[in-house]
Amino acid sequence: MHHLTAAHKIASLTLMYNREICINFITGTSISDLESINSFLEHSKRYDRLVEYIEIINRLLRSKSPQTYHVKYFQTKNLNLSKALNEKMMPDFFIAGASTDAQNARFQTNARGIDMGKPIRNLPYYESIPPILHFGVATGPTGEAAQDKMKLDFSSKYDDIEDIFEIALANTDAAWKRRLILETEDNIYSLIPLKNMTADCPYLVGSCNTVADYINGYVQKGINTFIIEADESDLMA
Repeated sequence: MHHLTAAHKIASLTLMYNREICINFITGTSISDLESINSFLEHSKRYDRLVEYIEIINRLLRSKSPQTYHVKYFQTKNLNLSKALNEKMMPDFFIAGASTDAQNARFQTNARGIDMGKPIRNLPYYESIPPILHFGVATGPTGEAAQDKMKLDFSSKYDDIEDIFEIALANTDAAWKRRLILETEDNIYSLIPLKNMTADCPYLVGSCNTVADYINGYVQKGINTFIIEADESDLMA
């Protein structure tokens, strides 16, 4: 999306809801999709380009005068946003990713990180700026009911899903996904939806109380912001 289009959308949503919003920036998609749009930049250079992209959007949202850029990946002249945002309404910027390139991009842009949920025992304690954790929840009145829900909602549609998953894994250079599948599951933390390709994140599966206790364990580790995938019944619970 062009910088000016993105900046207009951000400003419009901010003014529509009268509050700051959150923006997650990404560098690409599957390798085959990148090739289909003739994008052949290597992983590290895509993050270099993203840093420039975020800087341009950041200036557009803050500036009341036209902006001109002649940087490595982008050249524009007299870009102008019709209404700049005040500082209190500036969006929170996020960059997901587990690679060194993603970490460097976050450092250069002051963006926060998004990480996939992990087993409690594998999480460090965060004394400063913790990442946002992304995971799903599947709950029920009992653990058995939650497991039944998991089997019903996240079972694979393919008999050869293991082979299909391996092909999909070879079609990405996302470091987070390769690290995630090596995590050790426990009685709550499950990678079944990810491996069955019915979700793109790990899930916490159990009774409402056990899942709540597990999430509280994340809070005790210093993490206070979450992106949670769930259906309406799970959220109401």
